[in-house]
Amino acid sequence: MSKVLKPKKLDIGYTIGIVAPSQPMLDKEGLKRGITILKKWGFKIKEGKTLRMEKWWMAGTPQDQAKEINNMYSDDHVKAIIAQAGGASAIKVLPFLDYDIIKRNPKPFIGMSDNNAYHLAMFSKVKLAGAFI
Repeated sequence: MSKVLKPKKLDIGYTIGIVAPSQPMLDKEGLKRGITILKKWGFKIKEGKTLRMEKWWMAGTPQDQAKEINNMYSDDHVKAIIAQAGGASAIKVLPFLDYDIIKRNPKPFIGMSDNNAYHLAMFSKVKLAGAFI
């Protein structure tokens, strides 16, 4: 049995990436408030491009969303990834994720609702524990 990958704890000053891996950004003011709080707590923020994308009921295409998640996992400065919201399209993104990159760079993936599909896929493919919040 493979060992569960437990991401390291977040320290003050770390960078958190924020992505829109399912539905597009619907609450721009809520995002601003959330970023303000995270910065007040001492974190740096990297906003993903999908936060500004919209294609039907998704924040960009499944390929756009997967590319952004893969890039956040590849970025050594990003120590955790937060999904801005849930939705109904995460299942379409899963085939485009690079699970080797995710395994080599285990970071917390934090999200709720539809983002549970990411948690389940990452755990089943590479044994990465996530956070459903």
